Amino acid sequence: MASMYFPMNTMHFVLSLLLLWVNALPTIVPDYAPHARAVKYGIQGADNIRAVGLYYTDGNPHLTSSSTPGVAGDAMVATTPNPPTFFLKSGQLFAYVNQTTVMYVNVVDPKTDKTLVVREGMFNVQLGAKKEGLAGEFYYVGDSLHLSKTSLPPPHPAPGQKALFQFGKLVAVSETNDGLWWACEERRGHDGTMGRALYVDFLGYNFQKRPTPDGCHGFTLHSWGEWT
Repeated sequence: MASMYFPMNTMHFVLSLLLLWVNALPTIVPDYAPHARAVKYGIQGADNIRAVGLYYTDGNPHLTSSSTPGVAGDAMVATTPNPPTFFLKSGQLFAYVNQTTVMYVNVVDPKTDKTLVVREGMFNVQLGAKKEGLAGEFYYVGDSLHLSKTSLPPPHPAPGQKALFQFGKLVAVSETNDGLWWACEERRGHDGTMGRALYVDFLGYNFQKRPTPDGCHGFTLHSWGEWT
């Protein structure tokens, strides 16, 4: 059988078409987060998120879920040997499951869920297969995860638009949690790990202006690129 021969210029043409096709594939670059990223969205990995300031527990508590990966459940903070990884895109925080599956991190009103403890002015954080709850946005200030109650200005605004960052600093954001999160009632993870349900409010970071909610502990969440 005779071997096939392709002229060099034909091979160059085919390779050029292939490169154009690859470059045309959609890729999504995460916003704000210094390290968070996921393979499905054109990036190489995702980061876990560590809870800092929870003095009632030993070890290194992380943001995790009460359910198995890929199944809806309550967000919680717990010391677990295999914490999930997360990435941020366009103000939405996602839990990375695998190369074809992600879970939305949603902020919901506890009054809509009879299984949750209702605390005035506080919202529960859950993982789900679709976007639900508040229309607010997650964003990072340095390595600290924050949440706004409403939509944020774009990170790269068009001419005339207000920017989220100006001169390298975050502009004022109304109704934000200022990076403060609450670990409240106990939850058991899918692997038996005990943790606490994750809540958030938008009253600011100043502890002196308000008491700690009953049964809750204040802390911050951080992404340090441990899984890059």
